[in-house]
Amino acid sequence: FAVDDATNNLIYVGSDMHVLDFESEPVLSVLVRVTDSANASTTAALEVAVLDANDAPVLAAPFPLPSTVQENAGVGTAVAMLSAYDVDARDNALVFVLSDPTNTFALGDAVCERRAVDSTSTNTTEQQNGPIMAAVPNARAQPPSSHASVVCTSAVVTARALNFEAQHSYVVAVQAVDAAGAEDTRALPIYVTDANDAPEVIGLVPSSSVPETLGVGL
Repeated sequence: FAVDDATNNLIYVGSDMHVLDFESEPVLSVLVRVTDSANASTTAALEVAVLDANDAPVLAAPFPLPSTVQENAGVGTAVAMLSAYDVDARDNALVFVLSDPTNTFALGDAVCERRAVDSTSTNTTEQQNGPIMAAVPNARAQPPSSHASVVCTSAVVTARALNFEAQHSYVVAVQAVDAAGAEDTRALPIYVTDANDAPEVIGLVPSSSVPETLGVGL
């Protein structure tokens, strides 16, 4: 925080070491000191409330990345695991979205639960409503804390048979979307590995007959 010299209002200037985060610091403790021309001063503690704003979900890198799958894998085989979380208390679930123009892959069922996530890793900035009050030479923030966030997992699975000889690499996009439409997107490369293909017999007549008097070798 800093004091605007023109208005004597407290303004939020931010820093590389601190961003506003309602989930970890809903209230900031601010030390106010006012000094007159005779160097007499008065100090008071103030509380600044941080207003909540929607945080986009955080989609972790799919595991493994990149992913591989054998061409003889059955439909429904898990190729990669997805995990995303959202720190907003209003969100009880997230929706995973898969973009695959070839329709070769699909999403498994999503499972969501609430558990503790360290909010200091979210790097989200909350809503700011301008100056709050005057004359603050320094400020201290309450230490961040872990809180319950919604955490959802799913899997990318095969949706149809694979053929290494026809196509051996794909790139799909996966998204985690919250109720407000905020999203996080990741690209997932998938490589199909070769498997031994059984030989095929070709050029034979499906049904034929020979006389019983046919000689050997004919």
